[in-house]
Amino acid sequence: MRIDEVSKYVEIEENPFGIAFLYLPAEGLYSFVLSDIKLNMTFNVLEYSTRKNVILVSPNTFIPYLNFFLKYFVRQNVSTEFDLIYKELQAVIKEFDKISEYLSKTMRLNEGMYQNLVIMKKSIDSVVMSAEEIKKLRQKI
Repeated sequence: MRIDEVSKYVEIEENPFGIAFLYLPAEGLYSFVLSDIKLNMTFNVLEYSTRKNVILVSPNTFIPYLNFFLKYFVRQNVSTEFDLIYKELQAVIKEFDKISEYLSKTMRLNEGMYQNLVIMKKSIDSVVMSAEEIKKLRQKI
């Protein structure tokens, strides 16, 4: 049976799609297979091909099926690439969060240092004023 032969292509590692097409060259044959008529009353070709991941196509359905799967796999590829880009962006955001945290710590330390410098300047100014007072007193003596 051709479905079994075609289904072997589904299992090949080079087939990333996991499906195979079986081209039925006549619309009448395709219509017969898709109808509810069961051959030998125990066998349905469409169900069997579906279980084997073989898609039956005709001259009128082959191109639409190809277009559908092309668009589907392009979207899958874009989705996969988007997921990779998103993961990379998450890593970048995480690094920016670390940088932001260190910057905040540094700013708090700098603010503390600034406040200490202001206090030291006031002390130095006080010492300078005391020294000037002493100088004035010495001049009086």
